[in-house]
Amino acid sequence: MSTLEFLRSESAIQLMERASKAAGVPLSLHFVERNQEGPKILSWGQCEACANVAQAELGPKFCRQSRSTASTMTIRQHRPIAFICHMGLAAYCITPFEKEHFVLTFGPYCSKEDERTLDFDLRQGLQILDDTYREENPLPFSIEDIQVTTEESIPTIATWLKESLNTLRVSATPTEAPKVEDPPANKGDAKPRTKQSTKAPALANAIATALAGNDLPKVRTLLQGSIAEITGPKQKRLSLERARILTLLGQVLETAEQAGLPTQSSWEALSTFTEKTKDNPPLEVAMAILAPIKRKSNPKNKATTTYAELNAILKDRLEEGITLNEVATLLKQAPSTITKRLQRKFGMSYSDYLGRLRVEKAKELLRRTRLTATTIGKRVGVADQSNFAKVFTKHEGMSPSEYRKRYRKKP
Repeated sequence: MSTLEFLRSESAIQLMERASKAAGVPLSLHFVERNQEGPKILSWGQCEACANVAQAELGPKFCRQSRSTASTMTIRQHRPIAFICHMGLAAYCITPFEKEHFVLTFGPYCSKEDERTLDFDLRQGLQILDDTYREENPLPFSIEDIQVTTEESIPTIATWLKESLNTLRVSATPTEAPKVEDPPANKGDAKPRTKQSTKAPALANAIATALAGNDLPKVRTLLQGSIAEITGPKQKRLSLERARILTLLGQVLETAEQAGLPTQSSWEALSTFTEKTKDNPPLEVAMAILAPIKRKSNPKNKATTTYAELNAILKDRLEEGITLNEVATLLKQAPSTITKRLQRKFGMSYSDYLGRLRVEKAKELLRRTRLTATTIGKRVGVADQSNFAKVFTKHEGMSPSEYRKRYRKKP
């Protein structure tokens, strides 16, 4: 499948539509080459100001110039670019895939810092397009639909979209290994960072499975484990924490929706994530967004009950270990039924889910204690040290000792 075919696929379009909705701003996709922007491939939303400008003789030309300049920079410099269009409005562009010339542009929008000058900036922009327009004239369009947002909001959602599109693309081409970069290593650590191939999607699937079983404490634990790996200066950590949690939220909601869980209100609340994290810890905001999925799950639903019982069994017997046949006996279901349900709904086998829970618990012990890897393996139900190392490496892309070296909390 070509990149263009992928971007036009139903699943990719759904992700981009949700990103536009979550950000509350228009989103467009173009192909840019040799400083020239090709025809619009896809787009979502348009504010009245843009619709008015599009009707002006020079409007499309100025819009295209603004985007093309920023798009060329983001391709050449391999990083997102924020820019101001000729109307004084902000926009943000990002390449969904490295070394390719497709560019996603979020905007226009207005940052909260510039809200006071919004009206003035728009009038100045109109004068550039039409020399007969006078500053004292009323604006020929409403500005109510121009999103006023925080400086971090759009970049955070753009990061989530990029990572989600890359994850989705990899799942569509299983022979290619996904490349999700680990959090920044501690300063002074000269060891190259490894590429983690399945970490974020597998973690999202585990969180969604916990939600299906109405196990919010397990959801919190899994989210906390991801946050605990973030290192660096305090302000940078907060920014990385927001981005990581938002990325996980999007992946969890995708998985939960595909599994038939009620996600509509959570998708709607996702757009408020960045704003709410200004005054509240990202973890608490994330839990509030995911909580309705638990509340709306039907306790009389047999599948929901099964997930709840499965989570309770694994929680109680994680250390001693429990086989699929033993779980099936306790749930009074065939082993194949449990495996097929987990695989179909959450993309995991029983062993995958059990392994993820064991590894998440092991990671916490590796970060916070001085226990040996052998002892930790026994505490999470893998008595053989060699098997524990294999399970851990499969899920984390590094050995237990490498993980401890990178993420252990200093006394």
